[in-house]
Amino acid sequence: MANLDFRMHQNVVIRFEAASVGYRILAFMIDAIIVSICLSMSFYVLEGIEALSYLVVAIFVFMYHLIFEMFNKGQSPGKKIFKLRVVTLEGDLPTANQVAIRWIFRLVDIGMSVGLLAIASIMSSAKSQRLGDLMAGTTVIKRPDSYMDKLKEIESLQGKVQEIKYKDMKKYTDKEMILLKKY
Repeated sequence: MANLDFRMHQNVVIRFEAASVGYRILAFMIDAIIVSICLSMSFYVLEGIEALSYLVVAIFVFMYHLIFEMFNKGQSPGKKIFKLRVVTLEGDLPTANQVAIRWIFRLVDIGMSVGLLAIASIMSSAKSQRLGDLMAGTTVIKRPDSYMDKLKEIESLQGKVQEIKYKDMKKYTDKEMILLKKY
């Protein structure tokens, strides 16, 4: 799978692996299972109130990915399980507008083509982007198993480090800088 390099504020380049089509499909399947369970429960709970139950179900299904990606740092439950995350092409969390654009184009590249357009665009794009990602300026990455992996990568740069532009940054350790980046 492709590696994506993100240049951070202090001119540090951090490399992440782009999420593969397989992991993205598995995450989608987990989300579909969660939606199915919630649908079953809502029909059971709202039994006898068909109009309301259909409305609740439609809103939930329609808004599921939008809500989770907007309010859960670019992750639906399926993405979280497989350590995937939506990020901007600069490596930041997506804005509400970017999430909304991805969500709108989901109807085209996943809904109308049964996912075939999404798979084709992910496989042919240099940054593993589906149509919604291309339009929103986002991509999906696979997070490393731990931030210690990134610390090891940073420690391997000994001797390659440039002079620090902001002198106050010297007081932070590499571990603290990774923690700051994490949040």
